[in-house]
Amino acid sequence: MRYLLIACCAALAGCVTVDDERAGPVKEDSVHIDRGKAEQVRVEVRMSVGELRISDGAAGGKLVDANFRYNLPFLKPTVDYNDSSFRGTLIVEQRGEKKARLGSDMENRWDLRLDPDVPLDLEVKLGVGENRLNLGKLNLRGVRVHMGVGECRMDLRGEPQRDYEVEIHGGVGGATIYLPRDAGVIATAKGGIGNINIEGDLREDGGRYSNRAYGKAKVNVRIDVRGGVGAIKLIS
Repeated sequence: MRYLLIACCAALAGCVTVDDERAGPVKEDSVHIDRGKAEQVRVEVRMSVGELRISDGAAGGKLVDANFRYNLPFLKPTVDYNDSSFRGTLIVEQRGEKKARLGSDMENRWDLRLDPDVPLDLEVKLGVGENRLNLGKLNLRGVRVHMGVGECRMDLRGEPQRDYEVEIHGGVGGATIYLPRDAGVIATAKGGIGNINIEGDLREDGGRYSNRAYGKAKVNVRIDVRGGVGAIKLIS
């Protein structure tokens, strides 16, 4: 798996030509959206290539404060929010048919800071790049990540308000997951997974990894990793 990741990244590195377009000056955009009347929100993020950061920290009652840096015009994302019902939907995505290959000249970075109080269902679809998902201070209902090529760092450390499930599917690369200490945690990994490395208070039983608080704590977090992901590191 490690050698496959190296081969894929080597093939992608240094390539920035996209349909006769080349990287130009970096542009910066900011988007700030009020939560409106939605009482819970589904957030969908679809990024084909680049660096993604998701965290808490939206200011002044905003649902999201977003900053984007890019130097190819077609990489400019669209942001759509619908709060016409009890459950709002926020979609951040790159549209269009053009596809980029990550290289030293290309820059594409999305920094999304979300409201830590609103209950969230988060779905992230990744292409090529590096991703930092600092989610532990968000009010999570569920998390689903579809990996592409690259590394994913997910930090769940915090004080979760309810049980929730994290699913990580597919991709070539590795994932490091920092686990909450005051919640029960159980993790499973199936199908095409590389090495599973454990740090901290976790024990293995029949392919499942749990901490001492699992089944005893008021809040429990279930983590399900499936198919194609490289090395997994669970840190408690």
